[in-house]
Amino acid sequence: MRRWWRPAVTAMAAACLVSMNACELSGGGREDDEDDKDDDTEETKKLDVSRLRDVTWVLKSWGKTGKENKPISGTTINLKFDDVDDASGYAGCNYYISDYTARDDGYMDFDSLQRTTSYSCSVQRRNQEDEYLDNLRDATRFDFEEDGDLRLYYDDGYFMVFE
Repeated sequence: MRRWWRPAVTAMAAACLVSMNACELSGGGREDDEDDKDDDTEETKKLDVSRLRDVTWVLKSWGKTGKENKPISGTTINLKFDDVDDASGYAGCNYYISDYTARDDGYMDFDSLQRTTSYSCSVQRRNQEDEYLDNLRDATRFDFEEDGDLRLYYDDGYFMVFE
């Protein structure tokens, strides 16, 4: 006697095995779902934007991890955010001002950044200032380090650290 249901059960079992293997190969599964919850929590971490304001942030370094640059000895570069979405500071030779946007998801944008003075200084300091202002214009994200320092991210993998 031929059993009509055997091919159907065999096909369903094969489909389940293929599906389980695909899930394993793609990194799916229950354990990974738990890890994804941790990743989601990290991504949705809210930042306190008010911590940016009414502090004069002094540039400590910029670049990539392991390849950080420090400001030229004797120069201080700083940044201050106010409550009405203006940022300003001293770039090593000249003062500057900009509109800015900062959100609790870490998004940051500087708009209409301009030097407010035009003092002459050494070529090295002027180059440092130009690089700093370019990096500030390119900033897209911010966060705070455990020690309270401000980190602004620009380009891919590059950041500025302010204390």
